[in-house]
Order: sequence, then structure tokens, then C-alpha cells
Amino acid sequence: MGRRLEVTVLHCSACGAPVAAAAKRCDHCAAPIAWHPRDLDRVCIGCGARMARAARYCAGCGGAVPEQSITPFPVQRDCPRCSGALRQRDLGLGKGGGTLIECAACHGAWLAPAVFDHFCQRAEAAAAASASLRGRARRATLAVEETVRYLACPDCGQRMLRRNWGGVSGIVVDVCVKHGLWFDADELAQVVAFLRDGGREEIVRAQARAAHAERERLDALPAFDLSAGAAEPFDLAERLATVVGDLAALLFRRKPRAASQSGARRTSGKLTGGRR
Repeated sequence: MGRRLEVTVLHCSACGAPVAAAAKRCDHCAAPIAWHPRDLDRVCIGCGARMARAARYCAGCGGAVPEQSITPFPVQRDCPRCSGALRQRDLGLGKGGGTLIECAACHGAWLAPAVFDHFCQRAEAAAAASASLRGRARRATLAVEETVRYLACPDCGQRMLRRNWGGVSGIVVDVCVKHGLWFDADELAQVVAFLRDGGREEIVRAQARAAHAERERLDALPAFDLSAGAAEPFDLAERLATVVGDLAALLFRRKPRAASQSGARRTSGKLTGGRR
């Protein structure tokens, strides 16, 4: 089989037609194409990419984009990354919906687990549909930050954990185990792209390799003989009686044998009239 080619197709956000990279206008409908980050003020519910505010189709995956309303974040908290203002975006997912918390300045995004699951499920469905056409999942290059910052959860304010998502994606996200995940600009789109390229299979394979390595490690440990140094058989009732007797002696602060000898001497004295 020949080598598979990875081709990236960009789409016009107005009509959905393919456009060339860095094109300023669509050849099909003549609509202007927005590329600058400040002009990308909408989020694709299919791939997580950002696009122009008036976009009807995603420039990345070509999917239709529903209307999205933006409202202020009800809790007075700043962006955990840049301290900018946070706002709520209704993704237009219909009944049950989904809200994305985002920073208007740095475009970081906060997702509750249920909303993030929506993106993952759509990405995995797309991966299953194109399984025969793609190569292996593309991993991001794990960035090494000069200064590591642990961000505060926008919900509870506690410090979040930093995790390489899926263990193999190379995309480090900030996670609050109770409330959700924080994605810096473009990280959500990178995670979705990883899944659309078959990343779930990569994760399963990595987990299988880790489990196999752990089994080999355990098998290499020296065997422990449970019978070695075992105590001689004993009478349980006799042992319990001995323990109870010792405890009674400790509680009454006397030795049973010494007490018996003292009692014998008193009895002997009575019989002899008290003479020694």
C-alpha cells in the first residue's frame, strides 16, 4: 500500500466552499476570509476551531455553525491565564445545550466535563467515518515551559492539575477533577484534531503497552514462598486460654501462681493454730 497523504482543506466561513491557505476572499462567493486571531470570535461545535463572528461554516472542518450568544460570566473571576475578563458562550447545541466559558483576551476556554464529552464524541464519530482514509494520529510536540504555572479553577478557585491529555497527545491541559478542563488558545482544536485523526486508538494502544510492561515487571519479581518459616501447628483453645490468663494477671497486677502459694500458707497457718 502506498503512503497516505495528509491534506488540509480550508473552507469559506460564508458558503463552505474550499479556499486556499491565506486567501483574502473566497473564489466562489467573494466573501472576505478572516485569519487574524482578533477576528476569530466564534467556536465550531464540531472541531473546536475559532472563526469569524459572522461565519456560517467552519473554516477547518466545513461544518455548519449554529447561532451563538455571549453573556457575561456570572461569577466575578478573571481568566486564570491572563487575568482578562471571562464570558459565557452558548454553543447552540439545542436541548441540554452546552456553555463554554472563555477569555475575550487570550481565547482560553473552560469546559465542563459534559460539554467536553460532546466535542470528543463528535470527533470520534468523524474518526470512525474516515478510518480507512487516514494515517496515524498526529501528536503535538510537548511544549516545555520555562516557568510552569498551576492555574486556578474558574469554578472553585483551587489549583488545577497539569496533564498530557490522553497520555500520548502531547497537549498539556489544566484539569480540575471536580469541575472541568481549561484549554489555552487552540488547545481544544488540537485535542479534537488528535481524536479525529484516530487518537483514541493511540490512547488504547499506549494503555495496553503500559499494562503489559506492568505485568512483566510483576512477573520479574522474586517468588515468595508462603510456607517458608511457617510456625508449628498449635492448639487454638490452649493459646487463647494462655492469653486470657496473662491479660487477667496484668489487669489485677498479680501473678496467679504467687497468689496460690500465699493462699496455701494462710490455710496451713489456720490448721496449726497460727504457729510457724
